[in-house]
Amino acid sequence: EAWDISIIGTDINEESLQKAERGIYTQWSFRMVDKKIQRKYFNRHHKDEWEIDGRIKKMVKFRHSNLIEDDFPSQHSGICNMDIILCRNVFIYFKSEAVSPILNKFIKTLNNGGYLITGHGELFGQSLVNLSQIMFPEAVIYKKVAGPVKPVTEIKKERKNEKTKETKFIQPVSPIPGLNTKEFISKAPSPLPSPSRGEGCNTTPPLRGGDEGEGDVYGFTNDRISKSKIQPPKKQIEGLIETGRYSEAVEKAEKVLNVCSEDYDTHCLKAQAYANSGDYKKAEQSCRKAIHIHPTIADPYFLLAQIAEAGGNDEEAKDFLKNTLYLDPTFIAAYLELGGLYEKENDLTRANKWRNTAIELLRSLPSQEPVKPYNMTAGELLKYVENLTGSKNEDLQPVVSGGKNRR
Repeated sequence: EAWDISIIGTDINEESLQKAERGIYTQWSFRMVDKKIQRKYFNRHHKDEWEIDGRIKKMVKFRHSNLIEDDFPSQHSGICNMDIILCRNVFIYFKSEAVSPILNKFIKTLNNGGYLITGHGELFGQSLVNLSQIMFPEAVIYKKVAGPVKPVTEIKKERKNEKTKETKFIQPVSPIPGLNTKEFISKAPSPLPSPSRGEGCNTTPPLRGGDEGEGDVYGFTNDRISKSKIQPPKKQIEGLIETGRYSEAVEKAEKVLNVCSEDYDTHCLKAQAYANSGDYKKAEQSCRKAIHIHPTIADPYFLLAQIAEAGGNDEEAKDFLKNTLYLDPTFIAAYLELGGLYEKENDLTRANKWRNTAIELLRSLPSQEPVKPYNMTAGELLKYVENLTGSKNEDLQPVVSGGKNRR
């Protein structure tokens, strides 16, 4: 309590800064946070929202900053003499030659003994002079030291000679930490014939893709325009979900389902709203209703996997992901999620096999093609996953799903 704490938050996007200044988070943001920490540092703002404690808010200042163009350390901006710098999932959007000067500025900005925390694999191939790597079971942190640091390979040799057990570096469950998981596809599936039940309802399965809402577990969208008599207000429901108004989204979905009880899209959106609000039981029920309408579509199984993983049921999550791949062997996100789950178990061989298959699929896509759920292009995601596996210049042995695409 006697510490003099000052926190500076920066972003190049003014809208993101305004949102950050509010300090309000949905329940989904706390899915991996201990309940005691949540209650200690956050106050309930709304049924599905929590606001950070006012005492912490007073410690934080937000500033517009461009990591590439701005000069720092700088006394004027206050970005200097830092003890900790957190820059997670930022460098994945930069080319390697752009990361290097930013990293050098970070090192100069840190106090000796200060810490730099980035996303996994983001400093792959970079010079880590004056940074010592500290390994944890599920993370790596860089500590600034006064002199040059020995290469990691040399340190490993010394440890081996001393007969000490080498610490293994385990990647997080999700291939990108803080992942807002939605689906993506390399090509649109063939339309299924609409079932005869529920006349006037949109029972056509959705295409994957769509805009990503912060904190979302998974997103379902349908770019097809239904020619049915009743047009569900899907865009309204999606808008409510994207703005975190999950209760309203559920209410809107229920009104649609009162008229069209077997509307596939609406069941999927309702499941998403429930999952984002932390009501996994109801989210699972909505997923199973969607599966009942279209049992051969992979999307709901993937959301069930995300729900299971969020609830700590990793084995169940793996089963749902394998169901997803049985129905759609091109489902790249499922391969990456399986890789993360196996790596969590320290089964690095299986983890890399699943990720290598994702790499093969990514290589088959145009480099500029957007990839959901990661809000990145295929080329960007490919580079990131290659860095995780170290497979950029190696021949891959992809895993082949045992099922068939029955669309």
